[in-house]
Amino acid sequence: MMFKIRRFINPPYTIKEIFIALSTLIMLLSAPLVVINIAQERQVSVVAAVTLITNPGFEDGSGQMPSGWMTNSVDRTTLFQWITGSSDSQFVHSGMASAKIAATARTHARWWQDVPVTPFRAYWVKGWIKTENVTVAPGEWQQDAGANLSVGTGPVNRTNGILGTQDWQFKTMLAYATGSTLRVEAGLGWYWGLTIGTAYFDDLVVEPYDAPSGRHVVLALPPEDLAILGDPQPWIQKLDDAYDAMQGLVGQVPYEGAPIGYLATSPWCGCGMGAGNPIIWPQPYIAGALPAVVSNNDLSFGPIHEMGHNFHSMDWKKYYLSGGPINGEHWANFYLTYVADALSAKYPTATFYQGAVGYVPIGQFPQKFYVEQHALPWINAGRTDWENMHNDVYTGLLYRLKNQIGWEPFRQTFRDYATLTGPPPATDLGKVELFAHLLSANAGVDVTPYFQSWGFPIAPAPDIVAPFVSIVSPSAGSTVFGTVSIQANATDNVGVTKVEFYVDGELKETDTSPPYSYSWDTTTVSNGIYSLLAKAYDAANNIGTSETVSVTVNNGGGPSPPTANIKANGSNGPITIAYNTVATLTWTSTNATACSASGGWSGSKTTSGSASTGSLTSNKTYTLTCTGAGGSATDRVTVNIGKMGDLNLDTLANILDLSILLSKWGTSYRTADLNGDGRVNIRDLSILLSRWGR
Repeated sequence: MMFKIRRFINPPYTIKEIFIALSTLIMLLSAPLVVINIAQERQVSVVAAVTLITNPGFEDGSGQMPSGWMTNSVDRTTLFQWITGSSDSQFVHSGMASAKIAATARTHARWWQDVPVTPFRAYWVKGWIKTENVTVAPGEWQQDAGANLSVGTGPVNRTNGILGTQDWQFKTMLAYATGSTLRVEAGLGWYWGLTIGTAYFDDLVVEPYDAPSGRHVVLALPPEDLAILGDPQPWIQKLDDAYDAMQGLVGQVPYEGAPIGYLATSPWCGCGMGAGNPIIWPQPYIAGALPAVVSNNDLSFGPIHEMGHNFHSMDWKKYYLSGGPINGEHWANFYLTYVADALSAKYPTATFYQGAVGYVPIGQFPQKFYVEQHALPWINAGRTDWENMHNDVYTGLLYRLKNQIGWEPFRQTFRDYATLTGPPPATDLGKVELFAHLLSANAGVDVTPYFQSWGFPIAPAPDIVAPFVSIVSPSAGSTVFGTVSIQANATDNVGVTKVEFYVDGELKETDTSPPYSYSWDTTTVSNGIYSLLAKAYDAANNIGTSETVSVTVNNGGGPSPPTANIKANGSNGPITIAYNTVATLTWTSTNATACSASGGWSGSKTTSGSASTGSLTSNKTYTLTCTGAGGSATDRVTVNIGKMGDLNLDTLANILDLSILLSKWGTSYRTADLNGDGRVNIRDLSILLSRWGR
């Protein structure tokens, strides 16, 4: 050593010789440190250079506790010990410390820490565990609980437990954060698997995992499972589309629209999958499902079904979800049938699998499985014992009814549920009756006879559908004289009881049988313009009202009265157009010398012509008044504006509107130019997304 120093300080030497001498000196000086730690470094530490856990190796602390860590146990006799400065390397994995749990009585005990994370993201939880005489207490369900790593919130999950006496083992698991923290636990036992024995824990790691994701879902699955899919994005796209379809059916989204994770878990729950956010997916079932996604273009029944459970996690589930056949399994499956119908055109070769029918194209699946396998046998057997009806039977029966009335009444019925405020029905039968009555109102026909034929002893739906009535003669804008027959057509889902005829708001006649008409003697009134209107009633006193028809009375004796007629887009209105678009006004008059405008427009107008409304963002009523030697006449038309973002005027900003916007990207197409800057661009997309689902 002294020789190397003397040689180093006696020049001349090359730069290379100086570098070698310095390296040798540094190595020799550091050698004693290696000798001191080698007993502890039995294995290379796995603690990541950057981990989100505070004090991951339990190296720091004071008193009897490592810093950053807390303890909890269901048994007060459980011993928690902070192992520090041990001369026996078997008690630590690396460094000089570890955490110990020892229990002689059955327990679920854990060292825990709330780790700050980013919500709606996947994370790895990793660490080392050593055990001594660990056994699950007699009678416990979770036979492999043992010593484990777990996550106590968002949701609970754990690694497979370690039993018996085992040297240090490395354990990993995935977690999905739905909040700003994950409760990471190093524990002995489990909720349903109380345990006895001793366990040591060291070198814990929490680190982000870049799980593949889409617009609505995150696949928090390990790389070996994702490798089965090859490229996971095509399947993620289908899951996203299924989410959109369910939103289109029920009109709401779960978890305030937060991404839903599919989380790979150990098989601790004893189930195939479990709804929630994340949707838990025990490892053995993943390996069985994903190959079919590739080989059979399987949309995968289980993940879609569990997503469906999330869509009835709203407050109004108490009105329609209960026991018997109307349980959560039924509704999740019913949503799935809508997904099958909605996506069948986009993915005609995609399949669903059920053992009774095998792999079936999704467009045929509801009929093949729910109707033919379950509903038809119930119907053909003439069964009426609804209390014993399986939920798959009820799903098939409703799907069969859907074939009669379409999906729209179901969509509106789910939206009606969101407006209910009274107490929910107390019984399952009452909930079926409420559903049938709401569905009847939206279908425009009483569908309760279907439910009664299936065995549900419910009352017929109350009649809440108003009659439809229109004046068919005389026509709007016509000139009449003498005695005029005012004729109306009236229809109702149950029956029309009477039709009333009004002239300028005054009731003139009531007719109780078709054909409905009123003979109006115009010689009893002055020449001029009059408004005609009809009202139709049914036995439940629902009232339907016709559009107003304006006519001109001219029985001679002076100048003819003028007429005025204004239309929007060729209609007497009211009409509805998309937000930030234009309508065309046209007007005509007779016996007029001048016309003027008021309301949504102003100024003098010619006696006939056309004009643009300009881009509209609010409802407008345009009034035209025309004057002549015979007096004056007024007409008006209303232009209503659809909701911002509702490009196709179906009352919701949804995937159909997004399709329209994207198809017009970069153009000056007014309907999609939501901010009116003359170009369809990212600003308009931002506005549409902010209005999504409204």
